[in-house]
Amino acid sequence: MGNVDILKRAWAMTWKYKVLWLFGLFAGAGGSSSGSYNNSGSGGSSGSNAVGDKLASQIEQYYPILIALAVLLILIGIVFFVLTFAAQAGLVHLANEAEEKREVRGGDGWRVGFKYWGRTFAIDFLIGLPIILVVIVFAIIFGASIVGIIAGAAGLDNGSSAASAGLISGIGGMCCALLVLIVASFAYAIVFGTTAQLALRYAVLEDRGAIASLKAGWADVWAKRGAVGMFFTVWVVNILYGLAVGLALMIFIIPMVLMVVAGNLPGAIGVGLVAGLVSMLPAAIYGAFVSCAWTLFFRRMNGRDQVAAPVYAGGYPPPAPGATGFPPAPPAAGFAPPMASDYAAEAPAPAVDPWVAANGLPEPPPEPVPAEAAASEVAPTADPWSPAADIAPPPDATPPEA
Repeated sequence: MGNVDILKRAWAMTWKYKVLWLFGLFAGAGGSSSGSYNNSGSGGSSGSNAVGDKLASQIEQYYPILIALAVLLILIGIVFFVLTFAAQAGLVHLANEAEEKREVRGGDGWRVGFKYWGRTFAIDFLIGLPIILVVIVFAIIFGASIVGIIAGAAGLDNGSSAASAGLISGIGGMCCALLVLIVASFAYAIVFGTTAQLALRYAVLEDRGAIASLKAGWADVWAKRGAVGMFFTVWVVNILYGLAVGLALMIFIIPMVLMVVAGNLPGAIGVGLVAGLVSMLPAAIYGAFVSCAWTLFFRRMNGRDQVAAPVYAGGYPPPAPGATGFPPAPPAAGFAPPMASDYAAEAPAPAVDPWVAANGLPEPPPEPVPAEAAASEVAPTADPWSPAADIAPPPDATPPEA
């Protein structure tokens, strides 16, 4: 089964079991972000100042509502933070149950998800530690570049000859920092992202600890067992999904931007909330789909998707050609062993002389045995090894004295 077949089976599983969508919503495996950058210049400052003043006045007017909305979003974020780790583990369990042809129930998914909540959180936390190192390196390079640009701009104002060199070095450093960030992020996603996907399934399906699961996932990545190829397969699907969702959300983004420019802050917030609610459904479906695909790949990689041996009637497979020694099949339900009367009823009748039967004559009596032949017959002797021979005294023995 190739990666494309895995994606097909994952989609069929996701569409068949709608309960997976709820777990996919909280797991966030299919989350994507689309940005809209509008860097157009304005010919006059009066219009922009008027829009800014109008937005500022509306912010002051709806300040309590905005504060309440922010608090609500924080609470929703906390709930999502708690449920996301349980949903990730629950999705793995339910996809495995579906592949094993067992019943897929949401209650079982949440039960298993909260059981492995700590391991899932530990795996994500340990995987996220390299991001901190990348952010620190990027911040140092970016900060030095900003300092160089500021120093170069000040030197140009003062007529310094080294100002242009400082400005160029600052811009070059910022470009290098951006390049380092892109390369580091992509390398992190390949190695550590793949390791995290495999480690989660080791923790849930094989009941391993967080460290042991990460070690097993790391070994699989470097053992060239196809995990990196699966990552690139899902990566291409992620790009296609992001483009499709981004284009679909443009029907909300464009009106929202126009409302912001027009100074209609409540309308822009309302459109943004509707866009967020609408995007939740495809995000939930896609999150479940990606998790199921990784679970199916994990099963294939570790030989868990082997087809079970068929069950034959009687419990035994048919013997191979020329093979002997197979035990007989057990009797079917309701089978009764034959009785002696059944065999007597089926026994053939004794043969009758056809001439006697045709003329209606009785059967002739059996021929008498001659006396000489009867006298010549010797009576059977007793078995000397029988228990009776050991106990009974011989005929000529005298009884013991009292």
